[in-house]
Amino acid sequence: DLAVAVSRGETIVAGGRVVPNPFTPNGDGVNDLASIHYQILKLTKEVPVTVSIYDLSGRLVRDLYSGTEVSGIYALDWNGLDNSGQLVAPGLYISRISVAADRGEGDMVALIAVIY
Repeated sequence: DLAVAVSRGETIVAGGRVVPNPFTPNGDGVNDLASIHYQILKLTKEVPVTVSIYDLSGRLVRDLYSGTEVSGIYALDWNGLDNSGQLVAPGLYISRISVAADRGEGDMVALIAVIY
């Protein structure tokens, strides 16, 4: 699990677990989705949260979520499709969870392996 501290030394986003990893989005009904698990900590009001998928060169592959959340445990599924609706190539990808709070910003990343 990963945790990211903001400038005051407070952790506001933790977890960073992807299950299953690797996953195989080939349509056979087995491990077709990767579930990205994370936790938002110590926040009493809704804050902006984005979850995005990047390739290893840093190119944005998929905008998975953009909204507001409060402290809690969350999970989002990725089906292996990019923003154009095309299946991504096999390889390693980076999920990035970004939280913008009054006390600072927190980012967390986790690797996702795609095979098929």
